[in-house]
This record gives sequence, C-alpha cells and structure tokens, in this order.
Amino acid sequence: LSQARIKRKILYKAAACIQAGQRGKVARILFEQKKKDRLEHLVADARLYKELYSEESQSNYYVLCAKEDENDAETLWTTPPTGYTKGDGVLVLATGKEIEDPLLQMTDEERRLKELSSKCSDCEIEEATKFCEQCGDQFCSACHASSHASGNRMNHRWTRIGAIKCAECEEKQASRWCIVCDDPFCALCWEIMHGRSRRAGHCYCPIDSDGKLDPTARAADGGSTGLMYSMGPEEGGGGEPGDDQLQVGTLDSQSVGSLDSSVVASVEGWTSLTDQDGYPYWKNEITGESTYEDPSQQLAINDGQGEEQPWAEYADETGVPYWYNSQSGETTYENPLQ
Repeated sequence: LSQARIKRKILYKAAACIQAGQRGKVARILFEQKKKDRLEHLVADARLYKELYSEESQSNYYVLCAKEDENDAETLWTTPPTGYTKGDGVLVLATGKEIEDPLLQMTDEERRLKELSSKCSDCEIEEATKFCEQCGDQFCSACHASSHASGNRMNHRWTRIGAIKCAECEEKQASRWCIVCDDPFCALCWEIMHGRSRRAGHCYCPIDSDGKLDPTARAADGGSTGLMYSMGPEEGGGGEPGDDQLQVGTLDSQSVGSLDSSVVASVEGWTSLTDQDGYPYWKNEITGESTYEDPSQQLAINDGQGEEQPWAEYADETGVPYWYNSQSGETTYENPLQ
C-alpha cells in the first residue's frame, strides 16, 4: 500500500511538471501572438493619418489617408492620438515609438499577398467581413449574400472578421455601434449625427479595432447603463443569413430600437439570465429582485395603467412620427393610443 502511494505521488509530481511546462509554452505562444496583434493594430492606426507641412502656417498638419483628394479629406492641426505617418514613410505609433512601415520592407509580391489576405475571396476588391466555416473562404457582405442565397449554402455558418466600417461615411473604421439607430459610426460621424437633437441621448456599444463589440452598453456620456448586449450568433462563433442585426441581451430588440435612453435608464440594473430548466428570467443587480417577466414589458404595462395618458405626437429629424409621455418621460415609435 505504501509503495502504491509513493508511486502515485511520483506520478502526480511528474504530471504537475509536464502541465507546468506545457502551460508556460502555451502562455509564451499566446503572449507573442497578442504582442504581434497589438503591433499590427498600432501600425494600422498610424497609417490612417499622413503628416504634411503647411508653408502658410509654418507648421505640420495631418490628413486622413482614406480620402484620395486631400482637399476633401479630414484635416487635423494637432497630433492624432492614433499616431501618423511621416513624409518619409516612418510610422509614429500611438505609444510614441517610431518604426519603419513593414509594407515598405516587403517585395511587390509579398505586399500583394498581404493586401489580398484581407480581401473577399470572390471579388478580391472589397474587405472581407465574413468567414464561412463550410466553404473555408472569406467574403465581403455583398458576395456572401449573393453566393449563399440558395441551396445548401443558405445553412452555412459564418464568423464575423475584420473591422466594421462606418455606416455613414463608409470609409473610416467604426468605433461605436448605436443601439437605437442600429448602425456603426466612426468618431467623427458620431459627433455629426449624434451631437444634437434626440440622437444625442442614444446609447451605444464600443467597437475595438478587430470589429468586436463591448457587450456593455454605454450611455451618451460614456457611463455604463447596466445593460448587456451581443451581436448575435456570428459574434460568438457563427451565424445564419439575416443575423446581422444587433441582438439585445437584457431587453428585446424592438424595445431598445423604439425606446430612447430615458426608458432604458428606467430599467437599469436588470440582467437576463437562464434558470436550470432553460427558462429566461431577469435579476436586478441593485435590488436583488428576480422575475420571470420582462421588466421592459412590465414597465410599458405600468405606464399604461395610469388615469391619464399624456401622450403627445411629434416627428423626429427624419420626419418619422413618435410619441412622448410628459409624465413618465417614455418615448416610443409605436402608437400607445391604439
């Protein structure tokens, strides 16, 4: 018995050594990959702006490289926080470090293959946004829709890849996904489209340089709303055709799509969960209360039980009618008087 214990102890110790060595090996590989990915992101950001010199003002200015015509391009007179490209091609990263552009060190063939690696496999022109798991190819949105519109391909699962472009300018990378508009925007277009009127109160989800959404929805001032959102099946490893719309984790998509930030704030703290039988329920992290009834729907019922219904009809900046309740502050695009 004692020999068996000694043998088991030796085996456990050997297993622990093997596991420790393997963990260290995997950790080093992951670290190098993360380091490489971060450098690629910094390089991509630094390529966005090019440094030029103004003879008139005797100072440097920075032009957005996405525009071919410099007269129409966005111009900054302060150093871009994302970094920039000097006139001699040297990249100044957001960290302040200066490096040679890796593209300039490649041959023409290597540069061409590098550019094609992010392009659609069909048209080889547009940036790929979806990777089909069954086809093993990457597609832009248009080519994916046309090639997977019928037959067995309709059921192919896909994963979202690449950065998300701004829905407004369709050139710059999006940094925010508006919950109410259900569209992505770059920083500049967000300021233009959401700088005034009712849109100024829209909530959003931050988007990183990989096109991944932060599941925590933010209020207009950048603070957390306490609500959680996700992009749907494709964000977690696959999707079906038509799964491009932003799905809501705490409230249903119609509620968030039609309510403004005042209504979202009124159900702050509720989180959608699933019980042991697979049924959804909601828990309030602030009060500790749990319920199997959707808080957003219950809120609408409570608002409709009052003696007075002080609803007033208005029109937004696009001319679409909406209704506002002066007592509760609720706003909706669905007629509550019907």
